Amino acid sequence: MGKYAFKVKIINKTDEYELFNYCKDYIKDTITQMVEALVEFDLNLAIYVRKMTENTVKLRNEDIYGNVHVGPKGAVININIEALRDIYYDDCNTLDVVLLHELAHIIDHIEIKKLNNLRLNKLGQKPRTAKDYCIRVGFRFWTEFFAYYMTFKYYKKTFNYPTFLSLVKEYKDIKKIRNNIKPVAFDVEKADEETAEELITSIEGFTYRISKHMAGLVKGKSKNWDYSDKTKDADYEELFSKMEGLFELISKFCHCQYSKWSENRLANLGKYLIDKFYVPFNVWPIRYKGSYCLVYYFDEA
Repeated sequence: MGKYAFKVKIINKTDEYELFNYCKDYIKDTITQMVEALVEFDLNLAIYVRKMTENTVKLRNEDIYGNVHVGPKGAVININIEALRDIYYDDCNTLDVVLLHELAHIIDHIEIKKLNNLRLNKLGQKPRTAKDYCIRVGFRFWTEFFAYYMTFKYYKKTFNYPTFLSLVKEYKDIKKIRNNIKPVAFDVEKADEETAEELITSIEGFTYRISKHMAGLVKGKSKNWDYSDKTKDADYEELFSKMEGLFELISKFCHCQYSKWSENRLANLGKYLIDKFYVPFNVWPIRYKGSYCLVYYFDEA
């Protein structure tokens, strides 16, 4: 297939054997064509067709058709069986989009690793320092932006694109969740864990959809921000300002994705996301049992 070696296995992990067998050759042919056109390195790939759990599908409050894992010996793409089922309705468009989107993540991950940067090589590990955690947060945002950018580039009719006004509404909803968090009885320093976890998950999903919106905006998919003055309240202006800062950081990375500056640019992107989208809601990264994670600190004020 050219100067780069490519091996792929398609594996069924569901009980829908007839549907899998109907799609197997199409999946193999399609991913092979994509790899030949886009990939500039040797690749061992396994594609698993699975029935995604309810928790996975609801993770970001939207349909999740696939995910990816990149390891030292190859990469794994997991595809939700629903993407195969949709071929009867959309002429394989959903399946094609899922394959390209996840392949874009693989390309991004491996190109980053090819820099042989000590910190970037640890992206798949638990972050042990504050900078490692910032890089992790920055890379997660960047790689979603990159994957959606690639998807929008090659497929004209894909996904539902978040408008800026839908993001403003979601921003307001996150503020409501924050305001609903109550302290645990007899301990004002602790917050209700279930609601606090909902807040953290909501912010993670929110930043995910921001990356999707920004990629669509760059490729002309999302609507611009020229809305009526009636919609421009304080939350609108606040989010607009924060996203302007994100665009500035993303544009720097776009101009030179994989370079000696990647470490600091990803760290700066991650720190900006934490400072602007987590800390204002009292969500902070802390070191716990040797690695960093997000926690909510209750503040009566």
